[in-house]
Amino acid sequence: MPLTLPQNFLLDTFCLKGSGQEDFEALIRQIDRHTDQLEGVSLKKFSFPYPESMDEMRENIPGPEALLTETLAGNRLLLREKENGKIWFVSDYALSTLAQRLDLTRSAVEEPSLIRNQFLDWKMERAGESTLVVRRWEENGECQNKVFAFWAGSTVESGCLSYANCTVSFLPIFLKCRIWDL
Repeated sequence: MPLTLPQNFLLDTFCLKGSGQEDFEALIRQIDRHTDQLEGVSLKKFSFPYPESMDEMRENIPGPEALLTETLAGNRLLLREKENGKIWFVSDYALSTLAQRLDLTRSAVEEPSLIRNQFLDWKMERAGESTLVVRRWEENGECQNKVFAFWAGSTVESGCLSYANCTVSFLPIFLKCRIWDL
C-alpha cells in the first residue's frame, strides 16, 4: 500500500521514514503537488499579527491544533493578507530568507515579540517582490498555507519534482533506494 502524505507535513518537525524507492518517489511527488512557488508576490500585501495566547489563536486563526501549537511555541510568525485577512503560517526555515528580503540579519527576526512584528510590518512596506515557497494542505474545504522560503526574484523549479524525475531516470542505473528518511 503506497504511503500518503500526512497533514503534519506542514510542521517544521515533519519526518517520515520508509523503505523502497517506489514509496520514496511517490511521497516526493505528493510533496511537490502540495508545494507552490508564488512568483512576483509583493511583500507589501502582508502584515504580521502577533498572537498572545493559544486561546487567541484558536479564536482567530483556523488551523490544525499541532500547527497552532508549533507557531505559538516557536517563532509566532504569521502573515496576514491585508486585503482579505487570510492567515499564512511561517516556518522557522523561512526566517533566513525573510531577513534577506528585508535587509536584516536572521537574529533580528528570530525573537518573538509584538515589537518585532511591528518592525517587520514597517520593513515590509518598503520591500519589493519575492517568490514565496509555500506548502499547502487542503481539508474539508479549508486550505492552510505555510511559507518555507522568501526567495529573491523569479526562480526555477523547487526541486521536488526534478529530484523525483532524476531518481526515476538515473538512480536505478547506479543504486537502489532501500531505506529513506525524509
